[in-house]
This record gives sequence, C-alpha cells and structure tokens, in this order.
Amino acid sequence: MEGMLRTLAAGQIELEISASALPAFVTADTGQLQQVILNLAVNARDAMPKGGKLAISIDNVDLEAGTPSGSGFAGPAVVLTVRDSGAGMDRATLSRIFEPFFTTKDPEKGTGLGLAVVHGIVKDNQGHIDVSSEPGRGSTFQVYLPRAAAAPEPAPQSQPLAKPARRAAEVILVVDDEPQILAVAAQILRMEGYVVLEAGNAQTALAIASAHLGPIHLLVTDVILPQMRGNELAAAFLRSRPGTAVLYITGNLSDSLLSSTPGSAFLEKPFAPSQLTAKVREVMRLSHKLRALVADDDADIRAMLKALLTEAGFDVREASNGLQAVEECRKRHFDVVIIDIVMPEQEGLVTIRQLRKELPDIKIVAMSGAFAGQFLHVAHMMGATAVLSKPFRPGIVLDILANILGIPIEAAAHPKA
Repeated sequence: MEGMLRTLAAGQIELEISASALPAFVTADTGQLQQVILNLAVNARDAMPKGGKLAISIDNVDLEAGTPSGSGFAGPAVVLTVRDSGAGMDRATLSRIFEPFFTTKDPEKGTGLGLAVVHGIVKDNQGHIDVSSEPGRGSTFQVYLPRAAAAPEPAPQSQPLAKPARRAAEVILVVDDEPQILAVAAQILRMEGYVVLEAGNAQTALAIASAHLGPIHLLVTDVILPQMRGNELAAAFLRSRPGTAVLYITGNLSDSLLSSTPGSAFLEKPFAPSQLTAKVREVMRLSHKLRALVADDDADIRAMLKALLTEAGFDVREASNGLQAVEECRKRHFDVVIIDIVMPEQEGLVTIRQLRKELPDIKIVAMSGAFAGQFLHVAHMMGATAVLSKPFRPGIVLDILANILGIPIEAAAHPKA
C-alpha cells in the first residue's frame, strides 16, 4: 500500500511512513483498513494544496479507562496516526467533520463522505478517533483500535477459490480530471496485471480510443468531467468501440446519472483498492462471456460438456484431438480448456505440455477414465490446473470451474447429478 500512498502524495508533499518495531495486530477487514488510511491521506493531501508534510505512523499503546483517547475502550490498542502540516481547522469545523456530506471543499472536489466513512468503519470495529487541529497549524487524526493478541487465523476453506480468471493483457482506460486519483487508480489496476491507459479529460480519452490499435476492454470514467460528463464520454466512446464495458466512478450516488443509465455499473468515491479491483473484475466478468474449449474424441462427451457449459454461461468450442485443440487456442482466447488425456492424432499429455508452454496463464482441466485415471497425476506434472476422473457428475465439473476460475456458478445451471 505504500506505493499507492506515495503516488497520492506525489508532487510537493513530503511523505513519512513509520511503524512500530513490534507486531501490531487488529481484528478488522483489510479492505476497510486500507480505506481508512487512504481517506485520511486524501483529506490531508487536500489540506496542503501548496505542499507540505504528511506523516503516517502505526504504534502499540495501552489505554487507560477514562482518558480522552480511551473513551471507547481501555487496554491494549493499536493507534494509526495521520498528521499533516496543512491549513488546519477551527473549532466549528472540527465539530462537524464526521457529519455525512459536510465538506469545506468545492462540490467538484469532494462529497463530504470521506471522513464519515472513516468514522463509521472505526466505530464498527469498536475503535475511537481523536482529532486535534488549529488554523494554520495542520491536523492530526489518531485512530485507536483494540489490539489483538496475535494475527487472526485465516478462515478455513476446503477448496479455496483462486483469483478470478482474467484474459491476458486486458486493457483498461481510466479517465479522471484529478491527477492524484487518476494515478492511484491506474497503479492499483496495474498491480493487478491490467494494461492501463490514462486520460485526464474526455477529449484525451476519445483521442486514445481513436489511436490505440488493440482492444480496450473497459472504460473507467469519473461522472463529473470538464466540458463533458462521464455518460456523454461513454456514448461517444462506444460509437467507435461498441461492446466496451463501462464503469462510472462517482462521489455522489444520488446523481441523476444513476437513474438515467439503468443497468450501468457505479463505484462510489472514496474507494479502497480492494473495492476498485473487485468492481472491475465484476464488470469485466459480466460483460465478457467466458470461453471454454472441450477437447475429446468422444462426441457424446463433447456434446454433454458443451450443453452443460453453455447453460452455465460459457461460449463453448470443440476439438476432437490434441492438434485441433492447439490450433483452436492459437486462433482465439479461451479461459479454460477441458481436455481428455487419451486422444488420436496428438494425445492429451503432449497437448497439455504444449499449451502450457505457449499459453502460461490458461486454465487446463485434464480428464480421463483410462487405466482408472492413474495418469491424471502425470497431467498435473505436465501443467494441468485441475484433473477430472471419468465418469463424472456434471455438478463436479462446475465445482472445479468455479474453483479455478474464481467465478460463482448460477444455481439454476448447477445440476445436482
């Protein structure tokens, strides 16, 4: 997260980050904690338009009952301190900073929800916030959360889901007229493996749409842009690139755009990195049908799997041998290949090894009933993501795909037998 904070503070702001030498554990959602830190950092940045110093630290403390900092609880705590050298606040402003929609910023620059969100998250986690500030002397926010004795154990899962599958080199165009938000959003998405194009206004975005030679899979645009609103940009963009998915970012979910564009995807500012990446994955998944290749010399098996996967929402192609499977994968992208081990022309193990070499990120499910499936462990060694022993129940196939692709399978398309 440090990289995002440094991007956020880029320019005339000096960023100092420090942490306790001893472990500091709390029981809280990681995404929510990231949002608290980002919201406080954005608030501090906006208080220093001409530059200054932003210091963020984490320490272990012991709170005594009755102290101002311990008004919510007493005992071991972790304190997050965010201190800026900005304009500071008077008492009247201090008394209202956690009110929803209260802001001293221009309407285009903020909604007044950032600190209200912080306050809600902290209270939900049995914490407390102290704020000290004076005009001209900066502000200090201190978030106190109960300290956990040790790192919480991850929730057990019998079949942990992998990260949702993503097509190789998916391209996202991010449009926002606030340079810091644009830079942070772009960095978050690049860290997830996307190719990111950036535009600071609608005109630049349309120029990129015209000049970029490859596909653009997703347009992420702020609702409020100079000279052209986000929905107007999207309409112009889609005229030249129909089928591109669109995600709107807005600081005001009551905006009339929401009711005028039913079915559109929206993400509210401020957002945590995990919220942005989750929303992007959701929009991409819903807008792009997943593609599967079924390779088996048994026409009945191919027909059964094609019907099953088509009902589950996949675009399905077929191959009757390994050579055809390789040729299909060279012609078009597939999210998953389900391949039999024993086939004519080119057997499955050789095909799996070849596909893994040419397409390192592709998901491969190897299936076999020959010799009681004893060669399935070899398929794993050759690069299969998962294996399936024949005969199998249709529901098992969907369970495996849900696991390796990280996607939910609709119950209506999930046979019990």
